Amino acid sequence: MLLIGLWFIVHPGFVMVRQRKGGATGDEADAEFEINPLSLLEVCIGTLMALWASIGDFKPIRVADAPKPKWETAFARNDFRSFYSTRTRHLYKVIEKRIPQAPAI
Repeated sequence: MLLIGLWFIVHPGFVMVRQRKGGATGDEADAEFEINPLSLLEVCIGTLMALWASIGDFKPIRVADAPKPKWETAFARNDFRSFYSTRTRHLYKVIEKRIPQAPAI
């Protein structure tokens, strides 16, 4: 099914190139060349067939299905660990001794 869809997409291109080369030469070829509606229909059918073969079933996209997170919880990190509840809380005394106090203004 996918290969048939791809053929329906590629075939009109070859047909249009053959019509263009078989017609007039020079500037006349660009001026009078137009896309055949049958070729456009063939490309649309081929695109739908190729998509159907690769995706399977066309299902509607439902945006309302996914709950939208609130802005307060957008940056919430549930697994974030505070430094006060880990082993680093004992380093506070060591760090406080080594770093001088800021002058009071």
